[in-house]
Amino acid sequence: MRQNENAGADADKARKQPPLKPPLKPPLKPPLKLSLRQKLALKLNGCVYLRHERRPGWTGSLPIYLVKCGRHGLFEDYKHGFKQYFMCPKCQEEMFAGRERMREK
Repeated sequence: MRQNENAGADADKARKQPPLKPPLKPPLKPPLKLSLRQKLALKLNGCVYLRHERRPGWTGSLPIYLVKCGRHGLFEDYKHGFKQYFMCPKCQEEMFAGRERMREK
């Protein structure tokens, strides 16, 4: 009988937890193996071409790069905007969290 009571309490806790927010971008895993040429390009340039990728909602395919963030390490991204820049998803989350904190004050 106690097992049933504990199961009910656990179910209540699970229902009361707020839903998790979806990440800004789908999590992308960097490849496990890079060639010597790719490792050298990543070290010198901070980014290296991996492949072309087509995602839902895109009209064409875009080149995907492995990029090194100075604060968070490696991530995959495509070049954004006219200036062709990369955006680290973790840096972007920190930036938006900081803006939210400033709005609350």
